[in-house]
Amino acid sequence: MNQSRRTEKPVLTDGPSEKGFYVGLYLEHMEESSFLYEQRLGLFEDPQITWTDIEDFEERLEAHIDALVVGEDLALDVCRMRAAEGDFGELHSAIRVFCRQKRLDYLQEALEEAELNDDSIRSITEALKHELPAEWQDLIRKMLLFDEVDLIKIAATVAAFKRLPFGDELLKIVQDKKNNPVPEVIHAIGRLGEKRAQDLLLTLLKDAEGKIAYEISLALLRMGHLNILGNLLKTAREKEWPFILIGIAGNKEHVPILHDLYYKRVKSPNLLLCLGFLGDMSSIPILVDSLLDEQSGNIAAISLNLITGADLYEEVFIPEEIDEDTLFEDEVEKVKKGEPLNENSEPHGARVIQLSRNPDAWQKWWQDNSKRFDPSLCYRNGKPFSKASIIENLLSENSPHVVRKLAHEEWVIKSGNNLPFETDLPVSMQRKLLMDIQNSKAGMEHKK
Repeated sequence: MNQSRRTEKPVLTDGPSEKGFYVGLYLEHMEESSFLYEQRLGLFEDPQITWTDIEDFEERLEAHIDALVVGEDLALDVCRMRAAEGDFGELHSAIRVFCRQKRLDYLQEALEEAELNDDSIRSITEALKHELPAEWQDLIRKMLLFDEVDLIKIAATVAAFKRLPFGDELLKIVQDKKNNPVPEVIHAIGRLGEKRAQDLLLTLLKDAEGKIAYEISLALLRMGHLNILGNLLKTAREKEWPFILIGIAGNKEHVPILHDLYYKRVKSPNLLLCLGFLGDMSSIPILVDSLLDEQSGNIAAISLNLITGADLYEEVFIPEEIDEDTLFEDEVEKVKKGEPLNENSEPHGARVIQLSRNPDAWQKWWQDNSKRFDPSLCYRNGKPFSKASIIENLLSENSPHVVRKLAHEEWVIKSGNNLPFETDLPVSMQRKLLMDIQNSKAGMEHKK
C-alpha cells in the first residue's frame, strides 16, 4: 500500500483563532458521529424501533460525515488524531472519511495503530462495509492473505457484505484453518455461493459445533444443500442451534418432529420461532400456550403473527430499572416493596405497543378466523406461504429485526436468488432492492 503521502500526525486543539474554531467544529462532528454510530448499532436490537426508523439516524450520521469530508485537509488531520486517540466510534467515522477522501495511506495508518478488540474490529468492519471504494478492493484481498485472525475477520466480513470475488482466498483459509475454522470466513463463503467449498464444508460439519456448525450449515443451505435437513433434525434432539435453520429451510413434514421435541424436551424461543417460520396451523396451540412464558412469550407472539397475520397489539407498561445508589435508604425500601417513591410520583418506566401476549385474545381470534385456514397448507402473514410473503416480511415496518434477518436467509434458500442484500444496508438501499424484487415477475412467483 502506498505510504508516500503520509505525514506526521499534527497536534490540534480548538481555541480562539479561525483554525481553532474549525478544529473545534470538526471535533464536534466526530463526537456526534461517534454517538450516532453506536446508537444505530443498538437500534437493531430495540423491539420498539422499526427498520425504517433507522433511516433518520443514518441521515443524521451522513450529515456529520459529509461535513468532515467538506472540511478537507484540516478535517482529515482531526480524523487522523481522533482515530489514534478517540473511542471506537470516532475510529469508525475517521475511516469513513479516509475512504471518501481516497486516503489509503491514512487508512493503513489507522489499521496499523488500532488496538484490536471486539469494539474496534466492529467499528473498522462497519466503516469498510459501507465506504470501501471499488478501487481499494485489493486491500481486502491482501488482508485475507495475512496470517492474522483479526484482520481475516474484518476482511471476510467486508467481502461477504460487498460480495467481493475472493473465493480463492477464502477457500484457502478454510483449508489452512480446518482445525480451527473462522466463522466469518465460512459466512463469507456462503454469501458468495462458493460451491467449490461444498465438499470441504460437508466434511467440517461432521465435527463442528455451535457457531461454526451454524455458519457451515447456513452456507450449505444457501447453496442448495437441503439434504442436510435430516441431520439438522437429528442434531436438534441434543442441540439448540439447528432450530432456526430448520425454520427457514424446512417444510410441513418436519413439524410433527418439532412438536414431539417440544413436548418431550425443548421449550425454547428458537424452537417457537422455527414453528412460526414453518407456518403450520397445528403449531397454534403450542404458541398460544407459550405466550405467558417469561423467556419465550415475546417470540411466541411473533411466531403467531408470522402464521396468522392477525396483528394483535396491546399497550403494556415496561418498568424501568432504578439505580438504587441514587436513592435514600427509605426510597430503596419503597422500591423493594414496589411502592411509589412519593404519593404523587409516577411509576418509573414507559408504556409501549407490542404484539399481544394475552392468550385469551389469541384464542378468540383463532376461534373467529380458523375456518379460513386450510390444514394442508403452510401460512405466512395470514396467507398461503409463497416467496412473495417473504418479501412482505422484509418490507413490513412491523417486522421485528430478527424476522427480517432470517427472512433474508429464507429468501435465498427458497428462491435460489442470492440477492446482494443485507438487513443492515442503508434503509434507502434496502427499500430500493426490495421494491425491485416485489415489482418483478420472479419475485411474485409463488412457491408453496
